[in-house]
Amino acid sequence: MANRILAFLQFYRLFIIWSIIINLVLVWLNSHYLPAILTKLFLTGFAWYFMNETTNKRQFTFYKNIGIRPVSLFAFVFVIDSIFTIVFLHVFKP
Repeated sequence: MANRILAFLQFYRLFIIWSIIINLVLVWLNSHYLPAILTKLFLTGFAWYFMNETTNKRQFTFYKNIGIRPVSLFAFVFVIDSIFTIVFLHVFKP
């Protein structure tokens, strides 16, 4: 179980820098919570499509070997990123 959680967090590590940059843009635009979450949903869907339709899908082999489906990975990324975005907006919103 702990290995799976660490695998999810390792996958999220690929997206954390982009998430922070997007959060800074959302704060600069003075975005509300719902548009910010919808933006994250769109970007997560785009990342899933991009990784599934290119040669990047080979990165999923490790996760498939330990029993984690790509949809689960991106669902985890969306949930954690949404929580991170809400906290970020709450802290840095004027």
